[in-house]
Amino acid sequence: MRYLHNMTQTELAKKTGLSQSYISKLSLEAKSPTLEVVALISTALNICPFELMEVILQDNEHLE
Repeated sequence: MRYLHNMTQTELAKKTGLSQSYISKLSLEAKSPTLEVVALISTALNICPFELMEVILQDNEHLE
């Protein structure tokens, strides 16, 4: 999703207050986001949390 907004992991980290390392782990699916993190990221990307969760679920379906 951040790719659609032309945002790097570092930029997303700055906008959310999360570490770049944590953003990287989320991108690699090594970590699962809490609802608070979903809210932070969706706010940074200017989308609603539901849209972000839909994208995450669709990405997971493609991996199966």
